[in-house]
Amino acid sequence: MREPSFEHRKMEVQAVLKTADEYKDYSDRVRIYTPLISRPSRLENPLLMDCMTHRNPEIRKRAMEAYVLRNHADYIKDDVHLSTDLGILTARFSARLDAKTAPGGLYADIVRSAKRKLSNTPNVLTTVAFFSDPEILKRSFKYLYPNAETAKPQDGKVNTLYLLFKSNTKDDNLASAMAREFVQTSQKLLVKLGLARVTLVVGYRASSERLFTFRARDGFKEDTLIRHLRPLLAEHIDLRRMECFSVRLAHSDGSTKVLEAIPKNRAVGRDGYDGRRLFVRRLVQHLSPSDLKMGQNSNETAEGDPAISESPVLRIISALEIAMGDEPNKYRNNNVGLLIPAPLKADRAGIVEFVRQIMLRHAQRMFSHLNIQAFELSCTLVGADQQTEKFLVVATNPSGFFVELTHYIQADGKFKQVGGTSGGALDGKPSNHPYQIVTEFQRQREAAKRVGTVYVYDFLILFEVAMRKVWAGRADEPKEVFRFKELILAPAKTPPKHIVTGSGVSAEKWTLVETKRPIGQNKIAMVAFQLTLMTPEYPQGRDVILIANDIAIQAGSFGVLEDVLFNLASQRSRTLGIPRFYFSV
Repeated sequence: MREPSFEHRKMEVQAVLKTADEYKDYSDRVRIYTPLISRPSRLENPLLMDCMTHRNPEIRKRAMEAYVLRNHADYIKDDVHLSTDLGILTARFSARLDAKTAPGGLYADIVRSAKRKLSNTPNVLTTVAFFSDPEILKRSFKYLYPNAETAKPQDGKVNTLYLLFKSNTKDDNLASAMAREFVQTSQKLLVKLGLARVTLVVGYRASSERLFTFRARDGFKEDTLIRHLRPLLAEHIDLRRMECFSVRLAHSDGSTKVLEAIPKNRAVGRDGYDGRRLFVRRLVQHLSPSDLKMGQNSNETAEGDPAISESPVLRIISALEIAMGDEPNKYRNNNVGLLIPAPLKADRAGIVEFVRQIMLRHAQRMFSHLNIQAFELSCTLVGADQQTEKFLVVATNPSGFFVELTHYIQADGKFKQVGGTSGGALDGKPSNHPYQIVTEFQRQREAAKRVGTVYVYDFLILFEVAMRKVWAGRADEPKEVFRFKELILAPAKTPPKHIVTGSGVSAEKWTLVETKRPIGQNKIAMVAFQLTLMTPEYPQGRDVILIANDIAIQAGSFGVLEDVLFNLASQRSRTLGIPRFYFSV
């Protein structure tokens, strides 16, 4: 369903603001503002900025109040203090922060911005001011702080500033230059005021606002990585986890950001690839649980059930395609994320199902055509007991044949796996665990791919996928359709726990033992497994022996130990009277 026109929405917003103005009590007005605060529309902020030029000064105040509540409500400690002194519409509010409990990443952002050392509980004073055009901003800025010439930074207090102004230019480069020019000409005053951060918000009629943030610690240079993003949302795009890379902003379109990341310690591979990749982040604010099923782009299915909202996902895919351009092989191992910063009243199962539906529709395009290594959905869930938890779902397809979903919560500063494929890569890792330049088994898979085959341990995944397909659509499908145990060499007359993988021992001194060790621990170019395959014809399962050489070790060539393993595994199949498969590259 199409959104109403800008003019129609403006009349609706003005009606809400007029109603709110009839109430003197702040809490009553907050209740009236609810539709404006929670509506998931990119035009809501531009609409409120447009209403700040209303001929009625009280409506202008209400528009500013609603704007502040929509964008800063999480950490406002007291009422919002509004003013129109000297004709400048301003809102001022404060937030007492605690390093451990500050909401929305505010404390981390302030520490990152401030030039001086802060206490653990600084008092942050925020000013939001509106100017009808940039020229008025230049002339009137000094009146925002009438005592600026004698002002001195106070211990325990930090100032941040948001400057809103309307512009007739839609050109992003011009808007950026305009913001930089203002900050450079006002830098002495900004330093004297002790401002930690200045964000200029440029509004253009019927278009998403554009934001440019300048931090005192960087000499009031623009933080380009978070351009068009509210500073407190910066933590949600995982910049802390990109420390292994040199990152630059490749493209920014409102809530969609594309970052180009080049490994700091580059090593060019044999095919010329230097490890660079793209991180795409799409922030979805003011989301409701129903949006997980029906959004702007959703349609009714044949059965009448609502389809999931694909709009944010399609924006991510589109942004990545544009950034990759005509050189798709220049960027590999790309990482895309759908981020929902506002608390969401939904359960884990609903989020996982949402990601599963995305994978059913777009996995082939994502993992095969766009070289995506992982798709992530991060959100904060609110339970029935009003307790919150940070929840992360990661979809990967390392083998190229099967999409794995892994679920985590963040507790005590660490990722804790709560569902999905066992042995998740982030389980037990710190919440700021950096993205790896080379992931586990990536080199082995690339070596196999170069010769047109599959990494040997991925054949196990293929067997399980095949078994699931055999059972597909049957009501009696068991929970377990496939299992395996690896067969490895151990010195004869030695307990299995003392496993030797070296060479130089005669073949007669080796024996075959079963193990459940993690995959990829082999030291020789041959592996063997005993598989149990459950089929509808034989639900209790039938065993087979699988032997395969590992192309990632010594090009899969036979040596003494490889020959011993092949021989002993073959003998096992004959002794047990079960089939033997050999996969050769």
